[in-house]
Amino acid sequence: MTDRQHAIRTADRMWHLLVAHAFSHRCAMCGQPATDPHHWRFRRSVLAYRWTLENGVYLCRPHHQEVGLHPDILHERLRNAFPILLEWCRSQPPFKPQPISTAYIEGVVAELMLKADALGILYKKE
Repeated sequence: MTDRQHAIRTADRMWHLLVAHAFSHRCAMCGQPATDPHHWRFRRSVLAYRWTLENGVYLCRPHHQEVGLHPDILHERLRNAFPILLEWCRSQPPFKPQPISTAYIEGVVAELMLKADALGILYKKE
């Protein structure tokens, strides 16, 4: 595994833990225990926003599958229950594709780890 792949994998794990914590490990749609983080505004492939916490919601498996087919359902729920997420979305400049360096990703990992430490979230360091 390259340094870049390792940094991406670590950032993904940290983002997952922090999104789960932000939603108290509960589905944003139904409140049941959840397992799936979901990138609601910018797809996972958009590295510039891939690890932005405001771009994540936590969902149970059935709602994650449903939202994949009908994203408007999630947007309606966010509008009502989590207006701060929609406000974040509106405040973002138009997305412009840009190369993302390994150093940038490593910086993201460090920021996410600091947030996890501050919140007392336990994670396995590699």
